[in-house]
Amino acid sequence: ECGAEGPRAGLLPMGAPDPRLEEDVIATKRGRLLAYQTVVASALYAICVSWRALIGRYWEVMLIQAFLVVPFMLVYHLLSGNRAGNYYNTFLEQFTKLPQHFRDISVRGEEYRQKIADEYERGVFRAANALESGVIYAFFVGVPSLALFAGGCALLGGPRAARWYSSAAWIGCEVAAYAAWHARVQWSHRRGAQAAPTGVLRPEAMWRAVLGADGAFERLAPFEEHPVPSY
Repeated sequence: ECGAEGPRAGLLPMGAPDPRLEEDVIATKRGRLLAYQTVVASALYAICVSWRALIGRYWEVMLIQAFLVVPFMLVYHLLSGNRAGNYYNTFLEQFTKLPQHFRDISVRGEEYRQKIADEYERGVFRAANALESGVIYAFFVGVPSLALFAGGCALLGGPRAARWYSSAAWIGCEVAAYAAWHARVQWSHRRGAQAAPTGVLRPEAMWRAVLGADGAFERLAPFEEHPVPSY
C-alpha cells in the first residue's frame, strides 16, 4: 500500500526477490552440489578398491592402489564440475602451482579468516578439488588401510589377511571412512570466519552464486580463473 510518502516501510518492490528466500535457495543448491561431489568421490573410491577380491599379494595391492590415484583425481575433476580454485586455473595447475599454495598457507592468519567470511557473504563458496580428494584417498584412508593389512599379514598370515582385506565388509568400511573425510573437508567452508587460518586440507575449488539482473538466483557456477592474488 502506498501513501503520500511512498511504499510502506519494510515492503519489497513488486516482483523483487525476497533476500531470505534467495539465501535459502542458494544454501539448498550449494548443499546438493557438495553432497553430489562427495557421493561421486566415494563412488570412485569404491571402484578403485573393488579389484582387491582378485588380488592377494601385498606388493601388488600397494602398486595398483598407488597407480589408481591419478586417474581417480582426473575423473573426479571432470565429474565434480570444478574448474579454477584459489591458486590455480586448471587441473594440472593444482600440482604445478603447489609452491604458491604453500606460501599462501604459511602467511594465513586473521586476514585470511576475514576473506573467507567475505566470500561467504558474496555467495562464493569452496569445494574439495581433485588434489584434496586424492590426498584423502592416499593418506587419510589408503595408507592407514594398507598399514592395517600389513599388520594383519604379520599377525594372521598373508592368505587370511588378504581375505579379510578384500572382503566386502572391509571395503565398505573404507568407503564410509573416505566419505566421512571428504564430507568434512567439503563442509569446512561453512565455518566462515571461524575457519582454521593455517588448515592445509581446506577446500580450494571455488564456486559462486550467479544472480540475474533483478537480483534473483539463477545458478551456481565454478570460477574459471583464480583470484589475484591468491590467499
